[in-house]
Amino acid sequence: KGFSSYIAKPITTQALIETLAVVWSKYRGGETDSLIRVDTYGIGQDSKESPVRLDGVKVLLAEDSRINQAFAQDVLEQLGCVITIDRKSVV
Repeated sequence: KGFSSYIAKPITTQALIETLAVVWSKYRGGETDSLIRVDTYGIGQDSKESPVRLDGVKVLLAEDSRINQAFAQDVLEQLGCVITIDRKSVV
């Protein structure tokens, strides 16, 4: 099954939220076997929209920095995601 998308660093909260929204929307539309590319440049600069909800969406979090991992986990949980942390990725 692998992964659906990735986000290049540095990452903003809004870029994470919008990338997850795009991936989830395409996944629900049947696009499950390809890498989904999301251009995160400029995301959230003028956005006043309320965050999307991703209740029950399963996310595998692979981040080697404990600080970044805690940040991502907090944001994803606030969106309603179910998080599985790849413990092997933490250094």
